[in-house]
Amino acid sequence: MRPQQKAATVRKRFKSISVGSIVLSESRCHGRATVMMLLELLLLGVVVWSVIGLLPKLIVPGGGPNVADGVSIRKPVLRLISTSNGEKLWGQLGEFEIISMDLVTREARRVDGRKNRSIGNWAVSQDGAILLLSVDHSRVEIFRSQELMISEVMPEPCHLLAALSANGTTAVRVAGKTSVRLWNLSLEEPSETDFVLLDAAERIAVDAVGKMLVVAAGQKGLHIYDLNSGDRTQTLDGTGRLSKDPVFSQDGKWLAVIRAFEITLFEIPSGRIAWTAHIPGPDPFIGVSFSPDGMWLAASDVKSGIQIFKTSDGTCHRRLTSNSTLHRVAFSSSNDILYSGCTDGIIRIWSVSEGCEIDQIRLTVDPQKTVR
Repeated sequence: MRPQQKAATVRKRFKSISVGSIVLSESRCHGRATVMMLLELLLLGVVVWSVIGLLPKLIVPGGGPNVADGVSIRKPVLRLISTSNGEKLWGQLGEFEIISMDLVTREARRVDGRKNRSIGNWAVSQDGAILLLSVDHSRVEIFRSQELMISEVMPEPCHLLAALSANGTTAVRVAGKTSVRLWNLSLEEPSETDFVLLDAAERIAVDAVGKMLVVAAGQKGLHIYDLNSGDRTQTLDGTGRLSKDPVFSQDGKWLAVIRAFEITLFEIPSGRIAWTAHIPGPDPFIGVSFSPDGMWLAASDVKSGIQIFKTSDGTCHRRLTSNSTLHRVAFSSSNDILYSGCTDGIIRIWSVSEGCEIDQIRLTVDPQKTVR
């Protein structure tokens, strides 16, 4: 090979190697840039997700204050009870948790710190001093001023029902559908009385002053028992399985019964049917609440909202609608304010006279504070 040809070949090879190195270097640079861009996007995503997670703690609909260092609750609010002094609202969140909320400070506290206990029935007296719980189909607990007063454990899990009079003097449990135990809570040392129901109970309720027990016995009808004697004194018209527990008005004059798409109001003590209302939509009634003065009956259903009936004649006074799925409702002591629990963990506040939503409470619970 001539020297000129040899030099040209070497230059050609060197050029080829150089070009290949440049291409390889550019490829590596592009690879590093792509990796860096992906890391930046990932970091940005983490920041955005963190900010979104903080929003429920930073923003409270309706301007209500949050609990310091509280944890935002997104569990469905399944049931609400308002105390007679208008200072507290009690609620059930999901299947396992009950909270007590101060309506002035909007601070919520867990009633019981124990987890994963399936709550059956629960009730609070009008003054908020007595709390009744049935849990895990095997235990009944009664608290007075946050102290455990009574704890009854069943020999084995069973069909367990429990109810409390609004004045807090009488608690009742039914085990195995027919075995009744009555506690007189008005005494310093509560007394016990046992008796047996004539028909199997599917649902129960106690009147406001602890004198009557109503037993829903499915196809065998509705029966009223005298709690002083344990005798069945009356059978009300109507049969069929109830979809929710019966509800007495605080003055004891009315008894509301829900059967899926129908509400029946009984006059007490005559037992006469005052009126019956049917839901217009495809979703059943899921909760009712009487106003403290007994003038109004609020009924909620999943999609259509809340209907407020006049108890005297059954006319629909108001129809309240919401974008959220509703659950149970509760009147305030003023009779004009109505609270509704929702699946999004927000309690909505309604004005009965104005017929509209006036405020919201997004629940936050201080994990360090437990009412027990």
